[in-house]
Amino acid sequence: MHRHSRSLHIVLLFPQLHLCAPLTPWISMYKHGPRRAFSAARASSVRDEVPQPDEVALLQEAAATLRRQADELELDVAPLRKTVDDIFPIMPKVLEDSSWRIMFRVRPADDNRNGGRNVAGEVKLRLRGDGYTDILDAGGAVATGNGYILKAWGWDIDVEPKDGKSYVVWSADATNMEDAGVPSGTRIYFNCRLDRNKEGYISLSDGKITIKEEVKSGYWGIFNSAGILAEFRIRGDFGSKPI
Repeated sequence: MHRHSRSLHIVLLFPQLHLCAPLTPWISMYKHGPRRAFSAARASSVRDEVPQPDEVALLQEAAATLRRQADELELDVAPLRKTVDDIFPIMPKVLEDSSWRIMFRVRPADDNRNGGRNVAGEVKLRLRGDGYTDILDAGGAVATGNGYILKAWGWDIDVEPKDGKSYVVWSADATNMEDAGVPSGTRIYFNCRLDRNKEGYISLSDGKITIKEEVKSGYWGIFNSAGILAEFRIRGDFGSKPI
């Protein structure tokens, strides 16, 4: 009598179901609750949603397009990605035997009537403990005409009497800067301020490049001073980073 009444309830609760429709999910709901019945119905639905060959081809093509776009984006971003040394540079506490990456820009003289353009590049130098300077990287192979420094000369520290600040100075013979009006072999001078933080680590800032130029006008009595007088003119700037 108990079984008969349960079957009767099923018929009364679901009179709208087709007689030929599968009752397995609904019976499962009645016996085990709605969650297990939903799982059975979902499994049946997934089997009915198997992608067709055309849909698979479209999905593969879309995935290939996304991978190609990701590779192109990686190439664009790679030059902008900073290394650990860029974020946390190795800061020296002494200048002796320290190495530096010098990023410079030399511009034509203000009174240059022949035009010209800026020359920008970078070199890597080591300030030796004996006061000399070594070229680690001249910005290219000088032998093939791609470098910027023919020879680096000694370095020193000057203290400015007015403010007591220290400045690092060194010089080098330039090449491949003719576009900025600097003939090959011209001596150029690097000047920058020496700073120390509370921990004693060194940084070089406010870098200026000067060139010794002759004064083209002026007289001392009856003698023309051209070729006799000279002055240092600022012709560029540079930044420094320890390496």
